[in-house]
Amino acid sequence: MDSYLKEVEKTKPMTADKEYEVALLAQQGDEKARETLVKCNLRFVISVAKKYSKDPETVLDLIAVGNIGLIDAAKKFDPTKGFKFISFAVWHIRKEMLDFLMKNSRTIRLPQSQIGILGKINEIRTRYYNDEGKEPNEEEILEYVRANYKTAERLEMSSLREILMNDVQVYSLDKPMGENEETTILDVYNSGENSTEDFIREESVQKTLECLMEPLSWFEQEVVKRRHGIGRISYQEFTSIADDLEYSSERIRQIYSKALRKMKLWARQRNISVEGIL
Repeated sequence: MDSYLKEVEKTKPMTADKEYEVALLAQQGDEKARETLVKCNLRFVISVAKKYSKDPETVLDLIAVGNIGLIDAAKKFDPTKGFKFISFAVWHIRKEMLDFLMKNSRTIRLPQSQIGILGKINEIRTRYYNDEGKEPNEEEILEYVRANYKTAERLEMSSLREILMNDVQVYSLDKPMGENEETTILDVYNSGENSTEDFIREESVQKTLECLMEPLSWFEQEVVKRRHGIGRISYQEFTSIADDLEYSSERIRQIYSKALRKMKLWARQRNISVEGIL
């Protein structure tokens, strides 16, 4: 694993202009260009795999199948449609990972029923990206899932939204990363600011957070876990946490702020550095 990560770290994302140039060559059958397109996006596969599982062996399996999806995307990508390669490739990557999870239930971090629905969601998103370079809206997704997944014939919009919320934070690459930010996942990814080490460091950060939660009450711990995605597929916004726990968003913010103060004090008393964590 370590040697693979070091090898992947040597490659950096391309600029938009360079990617377009390389993708055109790949579309024309240039194998070297296709290989370049794949290599420059291997780090993203790692980030998606780590969202689906925290087990090192499973992560390696997911990376392997995710890379198959990445290669498949490089063969099918049409740069003239005006969207970035990774926006197109992410659905192919997720398709392979979801197929793997469906066949290996012991590794699944989501309920089996949700994995099946996610597979159908991925199908309709892939179709839209292939044809139009954009995502379908929630109504279109719901209609497709109901029509194509027998056990979801009566799926409600509220249930669909919950599944989307609990899914990996790559389902909308153009979505702002924070509540008050305009920066998107793609902006950061394409800037080259996130290294492979950053993705792998995520797990150690979460373990540190778990340690720092010792002085918190059960409810404070629950808010922090949800906010930072500890033991979950992804982090939750304050509004989502408030809805789940039946509190106001402002009250959840207050509880979260109080919890952070306790954690920082506890860390300072034990000479634990929380730089870049809290």
